[in-house]
Amino acid sequence: MIEEISISNDYHYKMIIDPVHGDIGLSKLETEIINTPTFQRLRRLKQLGFASFVYPSASYNRFSHSLGVLYLSSRVAEVFRRKDLVAQKDIRKLRLAALLHDIGHYPYSHLMEFINLEGVSPYLQRKNHTHPKNVLKRYPSHDKLGKLIVTKRKDISKLLKDNKIDPKEIAAIIAGEHPEIPNILHRSLDVDRLDYLVRDAHNTGLPYGRVDINYIINNLEISANKEMVLKSKARLSAEHLLLSRYFMFNAVYFHKTVFGFEELVRKTIVLLMRHGEIYAPEQIEEMVVENSDKFLKFDDSYLDNIFDKYASLNNNNILNILCAAIKYRHPPKLVYEVTDLTSGQASEEYTKFHSFLLHHLKSVTRKKRLNSELIFWAEPRNIRFEALNPFMSLSKIAQKAFNEAEIGELVKLVTRDGKIINLVEDEKSIIYHLGQLNVKSIRLYAIGINDKTLNSLKREMKRYISN
Repeated sequence: MIEEISISNDYHYKMIIDPVHGDIGLSKLETEIINTPTFQRLRRLKQLGFASFVYPSASYNRFSHSLGVLYLSSRVAEVFRRKDLVAQKDIRKLRLAALLHDIGHYPYSHLMEFINLEGVSPYLQRKNHTHPKNVLKRYPSHDKLGKLIVTKRKDISKLLKDNKIDPKEIAAIIAGEHPEIPNILHRSLDVDRLDYLVRDAHNTGLPYGRVDINYIINNLEISANKEMVLKSKARLSAEHLLLSRYFMFNAVYFHKTVFGFEELVRKTIVLLMRHGEIYAPEQIEEMVVENSDKFLKFDDSYLDNIFDKYASLNNNNILNILCAAIKYRHPPKLVYEVTDLTSGQASEEYTKFHSFLLHHLKSVTRKKRLNSELIFWAEPRNIRFEALNPFMSLSKIAQKAFNEAEIGELVKLVTRDGKIINLVEDEKSIIYHLGQLNVKSIRLYAIGINDKTLNSLKREMKRYISN
C-alpha cells in the first residue's frame, strides 16, 4: 500500500506501510525507481522459493524485502551520520544501493544459480551454435545480473544518471567494493540479513529469526579502514543473529521438503533445457542488457507456465511426472539422509552413504527396475555460522587460508580500548566454540515410486552402510 503525503522532506515524498518495520518513507527518486518495470518485476519473485509449500504464509516477494533493506540501511546510515561517520550525501547512495541490492534475482530465489549444466553442454552448443569454450556451466550469479541491470538497463540507469548519480558507484556499494562508503550489504552482519531473518520469521510463523535489530543498529561503528564493526557490549545480539540464521537454515531454507522441491525443480529445468524450453545462461545476460520486455517476463510465472504445460500432457513420461509433482505439490519422498556435526572427518555412515550413492545407486536401481530419473540425491551446501566456511575453522584463519575480502565479511567487535577482533576469535563467544565444528548433510529423494519399492531400496542401503 502506497499513499502520497504532503511532507516536503526528501524521504517522505511517499510512505509505505510495512508489516515488519512499520512506516517506510521514500524520496521522489526512490519512488520513481520502484515504479520502473524492472523493479516491479520483484513483485513476481518469491523471496523464499518453495518454502510456501511447507509454510503457507511464506509467499512474500523480493519487492517487500528490498523495501525492508532500504529502511534498515537508512537507519544504519542515520546512526553513522549522527556520529559523523558518514556524509549526508552518501546516505542517498546507500539507500539506493539497498533498494536495488536484489534487482538481479532469478525466478524462485536462488535455485537456478545452483544448477550444474555439465550434462547439457552438448545440447547448448548445438542449440545456440556457440563455441564449446563459450558455453557457461552455470547460470550467472544474481549479483552479476544485478550489476548489469543497474549499469546497463535503461529504466534504472537513466533515472540514476538524470539525478546525477553514477550507476557504477551504486553497483560498487551493492557489491561492498566502494572505497569510501562502508559495506553494509555484504557481511555476516548486514542490513540484508537483518531484514530477511526477521521477515522470514514473521511470514513462516517461526520464532528463530526474531533478532534484536534495534540494539545491533544502535551499537554499530565504522573503523578507521571503513569497516562496519559492532561494540563488544552487543556481542550477545550478534551471536543471536548468527545462531538464528543457523536455525532458520535448518527449519526453512534447507527443510527436507523445501529442499526436495528445489532439487526437483533443478532436475526438471535441466531436462527442459534439452527440449529447448528454458533459457540458456548466455541468454539471461543478453535479456538483461537488451532492454526488451523479455527479461520482465522472466519471473516465477515463466517457470510455472512451463511446468503447467508438461503437467497437463498426462502422457506419464518423465517430464510429465516431474512437472505434475511441482504443480500439484506432490513432494519428493526423503528416502534416506545422513547429517554430520563434527570437528573432524566425516562420519563412517556419511562416507559409506556417499560412496553408495556415487558407485552403487545406479546398479541397485537397475536391479530393482526403477527409473533412475525418478531418484536423485544432493548435498545441501553446508550451513554456515560465518562467512568463510561452515562453522569457521580457526586454524584456517591462522594459516591465512582465506583472502582479505572473505575475512572482511566476518562479524567484527570493537572493544572499549578500541581493539577490533573477529567475533569467531573471541573466546568468550559461543561462536568461537561452534566455529570448530563442521555441519554437512546428504539426502536421497524419490518421486513417483511406491512405498514398498522405496523400503526395499532403503534396506539395500542400510545393508551397504552397516557392512
